[in-house]
Amino acid sequence: MLRFIQCPKCFSMIETHSCKSCGIKDVFRTDERIVKQEIYNGYLVSTVHTIIDHDMTGKGSLWFETMVFKGEEVSSDSVYVERCQYHKEAVLQHEEAKMIIDKGPFGVNS
Repeated sequence: MLRFIQCPKCFSMIETHSCKSCGIKDVFRTDERIVKQEIYNGYLVSTVHTIIDHDMTGKGSLWFETMVFKGEEVSSDSVYVERCQYHKEAVLQHEEAKMIIDKGPFGVNS
């Protein structure tokens, strides 16, 4: 049995890859996971529901993740990663990542 899996559409806790509450067949292969993805100043900014709780400290669940990648595609070359618990935080976190890009720590404005 898989533990700590959350449906990205209805946020129900589930034990398999499908959600009986909202009907998603495979929570790992649905666009419902994407909070926002965009190319911004030459970087891909991607915020998604991770499906699996990434908290390793016991301080609180981390269901959402924002990553910034060099270029326009997801790769192993991420330059920023931040995680949070709630969808509302994830939306703000996505915008904060863009502000960090604007400041130039990744070479955008340096």
